Formats: sequence, C-alpha cells, structure tokens
Amino acid sequence: MISVEQLRSQLPFLEADLLQEILDKSQEVTIPGQQQIVREGQYIKTVPIVINGLLKVIKGKGEKDLLLYYIKPGDSCIMSFAFGLSNEPSNVSAFTETETTLLLLQADDIRKWLTLFPSLNKLFLDLYNDRYRDLIDTISVLTYEKLDQRLWQYLQNRARVLKTKDLHITHREIANDLASSREVISRLLKRLESEGFISSGHDGIKILV
Repeated sequence: MISVEQLRSQLPFLEADLLQEILDKSQEVTIPGQQQIVREGQYIKTVPIVINGLLKVIKGKGEKDLLLYYIKPGDSCIMSFAFGLSNEPSNVSAFTETETTLLLLQADDIRKWLTLFPSLNKLFLDLYNDRYRDLIDTISVLTYEKLDQRLWQYLQNRARVLKTKDLHITHREIANDLASSREVISRLLKRLESEGFISSGHDGIKILV
C-alpha cells in the first residue's frame, strides 16, 4: 500500500492535508498490462493517478485507433478529469501499457477538493498544458510527416516513456496505435531494420541507435 511519503515524492506540490485525503478516500488498484480501463462512451466516476506503470490514451474511429498520449507515474488523465466533473461520456479510451498501479479518485471528492486545496487546480492545469502540447505534436506529425517518420518517432517515444530500448510489441499493436495496417507497418519496420535503426524478432523490437 502506498504511503504518504511515496505519494508526496510523486506529487510534491500538493498540500499535506490533501495527500492524506487522497490516500484516505482513493482506491489503490494494480492492473495487468494491455487492459482497457476506460472506453469511449463510458461515464467517468473515478479519475486515476498513476503510481507505477504506464497508461496510453487513444481515440478510435471504426477499426482505426490513434494513440494520443501516455500517462506516466505522478500524472493523471485530464480527459477523465474533464468528463468526470462535467458528467459527460468519455470520447477517448485508455489502456494499461504495462502492469500499472493506480489511485482511483472519486469525481465527487475532486469537486470538493478543488475548492479547498488550490494546489489541485495547479495539478490539473499543468496536466492540461502537457496534454495540449502532446495533442499539438500529434496533429503536427499527422499533418506534415510521412508514416515512416511517424513510425520512427513512435518507437523512440515508446522507448523513452518505458525507459528501455527493448520493445515487446507486435506489428498489429503498432498499426493500431498509428491508425495504419499491419502490412504497411511490417514493410516500414523491415526498412528501418535494413537501415540499421532497429532489430526485429519474435519477442519484439530493439532500437539500435
């Protein structure tokens, strides 16, 4: 079970009273990797704070999904925050990328805390700014860069957030995240491999540069 000290190390700008409130009122859960925790159209009653692991937020349309951004330890999902407080259905989905430990905060508690603890407003304002930059970057990549460039940036970003160059991921998963087809992604990965950027095997992809 997470302690106040552990929570403070990840959220050092929150008041001590608020940290204790979060621990008292939240539910701590550990979820295996590759599990959906939010689906499009779902009404949000809880807002997650990531303690360990990684979440990814995607936007789906038909059979195509698009990776929007990752949620790392010490962060929360600004979309869950927004939809939870407005009592509107979510227009994004969220999945665990690896085994992930979350603190689930009730939306009703957050409404109360926002008026009592100014630092909580700063947390979600900072999250909004971070996610806004992520989305602008995503739009820029989709608009101006070719798929091979998007693929290489995707692999680099995934390695950065997971802090490893050994990526245990299938071609199908990459295709889903980039709203492409498995055949196209496989062809582009072979090109990256022939150019010495990656090596590819049955257990995943290793970034070489």
